[in-house]
Amino acid sequence: MEKERLFYTVKFMKVLLNVFLLILVTGCASVPERPKGEFVYVEIEGFFKGVNDKDIEANKNQSHLICENESLKITIPRRSYAPAGDTLVSIYDSTYANTLANSQYFKAIANRKKYYENCMELKGWKKTWVLFEELGALEE
Repeated sequence: MEKERLFYTVKFMKVLLNVFLLILVTGCASVPERPKGEFVYVEIEGFFKGVNDKDIEANKNQSHLICENESLKITIPRRSYAPAGDTLVSIYDSTYANTLANSQYFKAIANRKKYYENCMELKGWKKTWVLFEELGALEE
């Protein structure tokens, strides 16, 4: 009985060690790459016909500030956590309440971002991915 128990304990430890090594190897292999660019707002083609570059740049700065201030009006709920009780019902209730609070929190953040992007587009700016090499050419 004791030998059999020792056999299964050693076998379990080998499996546990293999799982740990697998997690370690895959965790190190999945280090994210550095970004090669970023999102920037560029004017929508034809939106600012006949407007000089100085006024376009002023419009971009004004649009950014207006859209940012407007998006901040979307309230973000507090992330409050309901403590779990001792019974299964109270654990379920607290888990449900916490999940709902997290969902509302992340939805409000996503709504702020979406509002800002839509606002900028209405003002003549589109969000575009630009490589760092091309970014210098845009700024010149």
